[in-house]
Amino acid sequence: MTQLTINLTDVYAEVYKYNEDKQIFYIKLNFPSLGLYINRISVRPSAKFDGLWVQNPKFFIGRGWVSPIEFRNDCPLKELFEEHALLAVDAYNAKHKNAGFMNTADYEKALSEAVDSVR
Repeated sequence: MTQLTINLTDVYAEVYKYNEDKQIFYIKLNFPSLGLYINRISVRPSAKFDGLWVQNPKFFIGRGWVSPIEFRNDCPLKELFEEHALLAVDAYNAKHKNAGFMNTADYEKALSEAVDSVR
């Protein structure tokens, strides 16, 4: 069996679409060293908690939603996934002067907590 080494230092995420009406950012997470990317990650205000919710990609097929990728809650890759998605939203907001999205202390707090939890 061949061993695969993954370089995580070049991983980055970018916002490729923002739905202002629904306040949803769509993120593409890139793994250049693997030649792989994961798109359709969404970041939106949480309906249950303060802050933002990073949601794995989901697609409607037939009669229901399918998640092509899922993580256990204790998976380090899940933390990397969420951290980069939130950093992409932060960069988008900075570039577009907050784009009218979560322009509150809650957004800053959610981003800070997410980044600190990964460090």
